[in-house]
Amino acid sequence: MKRLCIDIGATNTQIGSLEEELEDLKVVDTDTFLDDPTEILKEFFGPEEKVHVGIACPGPIDRKRGIIQPPNMPFEELDLKEHLDEDIDSIFLVNDCVSAVLGEYAKGHCAPNMVYVTISSGIGSGVIVDDKLIVKRGFAEVGHTYVGGERTCGCGGKGHWEAYCSGDNIPSYAEDLTGKKYVNAETLFERFYEGEKEAEKVIENIKEFNVRGFSNLIDSFGPDLIVIGGSVFLNNRKILLEDLEKKVERDTLGKLPKFKTTTLFGKAELYGLMFLWRSVKKDLEGLGDMQIYRSSVIDLK
Repeated sequence: MKRLCIDIGATNTQIGSLEEELEDLKVVDTDTFLDDPTEILKEFFGPEEKVHVGIACPGPIDRKRGIIQPPNMPFEELDLKEHLDEDIDSIFLVNDCVSAVLGEYAKGHCAPNMVYVTISSGIGSGVIVDDKLIVKRGFAEVGHTYVGGERTCGCGGKGHWEAYCSGDNIPSYAEDLTGKKYVNAETLFERFYEGEKEAEKVIENIKEFNVRGFSNLIDSFGPDLIVIGGSVFLNNRKILLEDLEKKVERDTLGKLPKFKTTTLFGKAELYGLMFLWRSVKKDLEGLGDMQIYRSSVIDLK
């Protein structure tokens, strides 16, 4: 029997084989992987092996039908069940941030009530409440909470956190605000560090929207710990963390949680999938004929 853990990102897809630990880690371009995932996965298993696959991916997930609907990828929806052929015996799907919060809980920073937030090409979160992982569709989509203004988000909503502060949307927001073009988020931050006044204005606005986003999250879930990851944050964490806790405390009703930076750096999602296998192993291995595991709450104790 072979168990595979797959983290589908907007740019790259990570694949690992789970024995006692993750092994044979492979990184492939996501477009290449989605063109023919089974062909790529075949190098991990033999022709007669039973294969169980765990997949973490961004955006809302319809686990009943095996469909993902990420707003920051170049398709409206993708039927993963259709893409994975009869060589795969069973799959389970989770939002990438749900998997990441579990990875942190198991291998990184841990608390009974905690939230993982990614600020990357998009913005998302995963939540653990009283040592229970919540995997319900559409739950804790914090990137699509309202933080102000009327800017259109990739999902079609107005004034969402992701519309201002995600890697995919920062360049267009910066251009709207300053009239200057920025190739990508990295370019904006480079100009900020060089002292460009227009870039400084954009970054200050982004920091304020982050305060509103984290404040929404705290007043909604009351976590004791918030762990932050994602490339936009990790590459600029010193400036993005500056005054964050002080301003969030100003704007929230609840107790200020601890803020921590992830120490797993891109592997939290895979570790979360690994821990999921161990938490619900009997249920997963009992599935067959490309069935999909669909529990909404998983007790981690």
